[in-house]
Amino acid sequence: GGAVRIGAPATDGGLIDVQMSLFEGNTCDQDGGALSVDYTSSEAVSLRVLETTFTSNSGAASGGALLVSTDGTVDLDLSDTEFTGNAAGTVGGAMELSADALTFDMFRGAISNNQAAVNGSAIKFNAWTADEPFDALLSEVSIEDNVVTDDDGGAIAISNPVSAVLDACTV
Repeated sequence: GGAVRIGAPATDGGLIDVQMSLFEGNTCDQDGGALSVDYTSSEAVSLRVLETTFTSNSGAASGGALLVSTDGTVDLDLSDTEFTGNAAGTVGGAMELSADALTFDMFRGAISNNQAAVNGSAIKFNAWTADEPFDALLSEVSIEDNVVTDDDGGAIAISNPVSAVLDACTV
């Protein structure tokens, strides 16, 4: 992560809490331009992001603003959070979420004007196994004007079995 990188949590069930923050203009020569939660252990972690803005961040590979990449279980809650003008060199212009098991909830937010070269200009969901639940719910989220520059992907890209629900969203 360009601003913050979090490796394996100290204990199973760790909580990362980000509130009323601004991540702006961060860069990373790998993944997660602003914030990266990246570890290979099977530990469980919860990440809660409230009333936070990610703007003009870039990751050379994936996750322009946010990368979550783990062999473990992740519970990710975003509320009243915006991702604007972020860029990824491959996938996940705003965020890439890759895990064995993931529960992702985003309530009231915006994902706009982000870009990725390959796909998932807003969000790239990647379930590493079909054996674990990988569920995403976006409610009252605006997903607009995100661009894929070099390939034919869309604003939301899904790899492997992911259950995704958009409720009262603008896309």
